[in-house]
Amino acid sequence: MNAPEMETELRRVLEEAFDTEEMPWSDPNALALAGVCSFEEAGVMTHNSGLVVSVPDGSEFQVTIVQCAFARAER
Repeated sequence: MNAPEMETELRRVLEEAFDTEEMPWSDPNALALAGVCSFEEAGVMTHNSGLVVSVPDGSEFQVTIVQCAFARAER
């Protein structure tokens, strides 16, 4: 797996975990997402992979994905 593949998987997990269509939020203070997009989609000037996570109150968070180890070749 590489950084762009991890970005895709993390985005999928976040979108599924916080799908407001399938998960009714009875607690108005419960964590919910307003949106998730890639750094590229958000226009973030970087060569790193990552996500911009937005929440309903207008806050945004950047999650940078940096691969720090590589898979070992199988023998």
